[in-house]
Amino acid sequence: MSSPTLDSEARESISIRLLMQAQFDEAKRWWIWANVSRLLVVIITIISLIRKEWLDWIWILPAGFTVTHSLLQWRADTLQGKADAITRKLELQDGFGWKISEQERADLILEVSDKVKKKAYGTEESPYFDSRQEVFARRAIENLKQSSWYTRHLAKKMAKYVFVLCASAVALALLSTFIVIVFTSPLQRWGPNIGRIVIIVLVFMVAYGYLRLGFQYRLLSSQAEKSSNRASQLLELETLTGIQAVRLLHEYQIARATAPMIPDWLWNRTKDELNRLWVQQVSR
Repeated sequence: MSSPTLDSEARESISIRLLMQAQFDEAKRWWIWANVSRLLVVIITIISLIRKEWLDWIWILPAGFTVTHSLLQWRADTLQGKADAITRKLELQDGFGWKISEQERADLILEVSDKVKKKAYGTEESPYFDSRQEVFARRAIENLKQSSWYTRHLAKKMAKYVFVLCASAVALALLSTFIVIVFTSPLQRWGPNIGRIVIIVLVFMVAYGYLRLGFQYRLLSSQAEKSSNRASQLLELETLTGIQAVRLLHEYQIARATAPMIPDWLWNRTKDELNRLWVQQVSR
């Protein structure tokens, strides 16, 4: 049994903000594998139309990957929920000064995996938010404005990418059909299969939620924009109450928690431009 002193030092060496980031990273990894598994369902289904001699056994694979996708997605959603819970506590602590108690801290650490814990040891390189207001309602709203501004533009870009991907998949399927009809003489052989492939692609995008995913990102962007605009209005008031700040923060947190995650590659690709534009915006 370890001594209380060593236990205390171990707890203090874990950064809750790094814990949050590591938890989101783990959730995104499971989310990626969930998407890979459902892509495999479509690929294998299409292969089964072309290689009919495999039909005796290949049908097992789509069923297996469908179940795998459900389990992976459930795991990703669970981990995302844990990461969102940590995020909410940190926002309340940074904005309102509602400190995370030792019991809450211990609970957060115990609920994550050992891999996440290992990544959470260390110190933060820089403050997460740029606000220099004293802790309370005005600081919380400034933090919210910053967070929702970034979320708005990241979600908007992600929605555009998803819609382009869906449109490209439909265009490619229709183009394949056209090529077969115009340039392939034995249409009676390949025509029905191409038609089935087109239907599979369309059903895949709708049934597996890729088209809906684009609308979810667009909705997140719209809700984040409303939160950002409302935050700007509240900051113009001479008197800003804690109730107003908490209500708006909770509305934004609910919208963010029910939305899909923003991939790391999008943030890495756009962070320099977003940071530059944000600095220009707040320095005026």
